[in-house]
Amino acid sequence: MFRIDKHRCFYFVKAIFKSYKFNLINFIVFFSLSIQADPIKIMPMGDSITKGGGYPLGSLDSPSYRYYLFNSLLRKGWNVDFIGPSSGVSDSSKNKVYSVPAKYRDRDFPLFLDRDFAGNTGWPIDRFLKGKNSAKYLMDKYQPDIVLVHLGTNNIGARKDSPIQAAKKIGQLVDLIRLGNPGTKIFIAKIIPLLDNAYGSGAGEYNLVKQFNIEVEKIIKNKNIETKFLTITLVDMWNSFNPELMLAEKTHPNYLGDKKIASLWFDSIMASGMSDKDYIFWNKFERKGYVLPKD
Repeated sequence: MFRIDKHRCFYFVKAIFKSYKFNLINFIVFFSLSIQADPIKIMPMGDSITKGGGYPLGSLDSPSYRYYLFNSLLRKGWNVDFIGPSSGVSDSSKNKVYSVPAKYRDRDFPLFLDRDFAGNTGWPIDRFLKGKNSAKYLMDKYQPDIVLVHLGTNNIGARKDSPIQAAKKIGQLVDLIRLGNPGTKIFIAKIIPLLDNAYGSGAGEYNLVKQFNIEVEKIIKNKNIETKFLTITLVDMWNSFNPELMLAEKTHPNYLGDKKIASLWFDSIMASGMSDKDYIFWNKFERKGYVLPKD
């Protein structure tokens, strides 16, 4: 059943006036976002690394990995809808149509069209384990097809959880996601590096995050034994992320880091064998030399 999304129709009209380069491909992409079959629903779940928006917060130096991932999926021909109770990039970007700063802009998608996600700045895993933000509640309400989890940074840094304690909470999170929606495909990140003294405590956060990722891998391996559920995909962002080039400071990614995170999620989704439920009609058009965002 086709439907008209009023918000995306609005984005489409705004895009006509805001795009530096409005061509047939742009028209097909934006219009197909407005009038389309039911999309595949993706819930990015996390903290300020998922929220994005540049650092210091509010600088809008980078639009977050969600912008680059959404565009990559569109190029692949996926009909997608990012979902969740939060929407935005940084605390100073409440506008509904966010025009990405030129330096970080994808040449064919100047607007960040779909900014929904679950989470917020400073959130540990714990915020998703109970109450109105619990993973079970979010699954019940939104029924995502895919959940992308990048959590644990604030457990190690701010809360001072041990790596084992924090990894066990990832296990609890998985259980709640499965309880709320057993059909959800879960992707769990081995999170990006956190540099030493990132939280001013001299606690050796880099190695603590490294150990956390090792413990998370063990947890996910055990969870995948439960064959009545879909296999959880572990996405190794730790070993693929260069902190010297990709961190804005000791904790948060710059735009190169956001692009890297997006590419790792994208590659994992593609490798998982999933395909979107309803191709948007523009995927039938072939565009020579269409290039995905590079690191």
